[in-house]
Amino acid sequence: MNTTALSMSRLYDRMLNCPVAVISGCRTYNDKAIIADYGLKEATKILELNATIEGEKKEEVEALLKPFMLTNTDNEKRTKWLRKKLDLYKGYIGYKIVKGYYREAGMPQANIETSFICFELKPFHNKNQFKDIIVNLGREFNQDSIIINSPNKSNVVFTLICTTHYPYLMLDGKKQDLENPLLN
Repeated sequence: MNTTALSMSRLYDRMLNCPVAVISGCRTYNDKAIIADYGLKEATKILELNATIEGEKKEEVEALLKPFMLTNTDNEKRTKWLRKKLDLYKGYIGYKIVKGYYREAGMPQANIETSFICFELKPFHNKNQFKDIIVNLGREFNQDSIIINSPNKSNVVFTLICTTHYPYLMLDGKKQDLENPLLN
């Protein structure tokens, strides 16, 4: 689908008048597998080292991370799966697919990433439900963050929301532990 001035105008109108979020299913590394193998503390150190060091030590860290790199095929599958998840909310959540470039810290070249600009088509019964759905998808797809706006009809202000390594989901704007029997 081509992007036209009219479609951009409609998207801007949505940004002013209803919740809008940006989310992707793409990742450079399978962070969950790194954490499973090394533990959260050690995995964090390895990823921070990869982002900050140079030279021989950099090559050692890259060798540690190489088995955990996601391929383009992996990311295409993740993007298709995220799209299917968003399609579950047809009638309530619409989206525009965009492709962009991003560069992970420590990576020599930029990656192409498919993202979804999601917007509320019809208000949910609970005013937090759109945000909860997007945050939970961010967690499910192991995204470092998602961005979401707070519509106020005069300008568009996006908030960056961290979505990684939480043992709970957001339901009705409240934390629900994953061990909660109500979720099973």
